[in-house]
Amino acid sequence: MTLWSPRWNRQRLLEASAAEITRLGADKEAAESKAASLESELATSSAALEEAEELLAATLEEPESVLRTLLTVLIRGHLRCGVGGSHVGFSETLSDGDVVGFDADFCRAVAAAVLGDADAVEFVPVTSGERFSAVEFGFVDVLFRTSTWTLSRDAMLRMDFGPTTFYDGQQLMGRRDFPL
Repeated sequence: MTLWSPRWNRQRLLEASAAEITRLGADKEAAESKAASLESELATSSAALEEAEELLAATLEEPESVLRTLLTVLIRGHLRCGVGGSHVGFSETLSDGDVVGFDADFCRAVAAAVLGDADAVEFVPVTSGERFSAVEFGFVDVLFRTSTWTLSRDAMLRMDFGPTTFYDGQQLMGRRDFPL
């Protein structure tokens, strides 16, 4: 099964380039400028494609959706990370737009591991009602947000939970002489 074909993508980019240059037609200077721009995009894309091909060869046992997400992140050049955005200590958006906290640090760690740049992150605030849909439909690449890992979510959602990073619990306190 072919998951992804760099040759096919390059061919499509070249065909699109030729069509765009033909459309520009009479304006030779604009056509040459557009051609140079497209060649530059192709060179950048080719470097990302080579890196992606190496990763693909090394991780063939991974599910197709994981590879597709990884390749998308590599080609895009940044990670879209779903966070709460207003959870103090986990992910909080400051007045200057910077996102800080435990979850935000995990996003930066993934970006550093995948892209070699901890700042190559776009933080996308998601609510508890939209967090799983945001991952499923590709609005975010990864989710670092308060999300309880339950048996039903593990069985029904089409995504993998990472390791548990925070444990919480509840306890009741009462008087010893209170009959329970």
